[in-house]
Amino acid sequence: MRTLIRIPLPLAAACLLASGAGFAGEAPAHASCAQGGGFLAPPPAWRSVEVEADGRVTFRLCAPQATDVRVTSPDANGAIPFGAGLVLARDDTGLWSATTSVPVAPDNYRYSFVVNGVSLPDPLATTFSRERTGGQSTFEVPGEAGRFQAYDPAIAHGAVTEFEYWSKALGIKRRAHVYTPPGYFRDSRRYPVLYLVHGAGDSDDNWTSTGHAHYILDNLIAAGKARPMIIVMPNGHTPERAGGPGLLGNTDFGRDLHEDL
Repeated sequence: MRTLIRIPLPLAAACLLASGAGFAGEAPAHASCAQGGGFLAPPPAWRSVEVEADGRVTFRLCAPQATDVRVTSPDANGAIPFGAGLVLARDDTGLWSATTSVPVAPDNYRYSFVVNGVSLPDPLATTFSRERTGGQSTFEVPGEAGRFQAYDPAIAHGAVTEFEYWSKALGIKRRAHVYTPPGYFRDSRRYPVLYLVHGAGDSDDNWTSTGHAHYILDNLIAAGKARPMIIVMPNGHTPERAGGPGLLGNTDFGRDLHEDL
């Protein structure tokens, strides 16, 4: 037997409003840029990094609860103020955005969002660059001036391998990246080797994830401007030693390079 419960109209209306439902013709409250659904959610209608037709770059981040959002980059100093970053503005949905005041030259760049003082990689990015500690997202501005380090689908490409090894000199597991030229795995000839060491604060990952060293050499080899070679990109930073000489005076890397790698 069914039981019919009558709810007073004012109470029913209150329940309807509390549930977020509206009436036909009502203007909805400001929607939030935040999306649920986890990894099954569709991508947002906006892009977190967008290169405009005039070469300027627009950055966007959904952060409804934030009070201060900036984008920083160690590479795009002419367009993004070094240190202070480029300040983003918030819209009614909680989406923050800003466009550089000047074009960004064709190149590959690292960047991070700084939300209420905390530096974070772009949550919508698909390319990243690992550093001595942490990492940043990357974006590429296409153009003729950057073609020498861009991927060319019309030429043969080498391979980049990330591998781990045990360093007896340091007593720890270490990592390195190695580029091998096109055709390397199909012949047995010997190749010259270039050891490419990164700068302070970077890692063995930066030469390819940011510098595109593998694309540069692919393009040079295809143009007949470089001999096919192997590039070994070691991790130049080693663990700090208690009471040691500090980051720039630590000589443990030399032992690891010569004795183990």
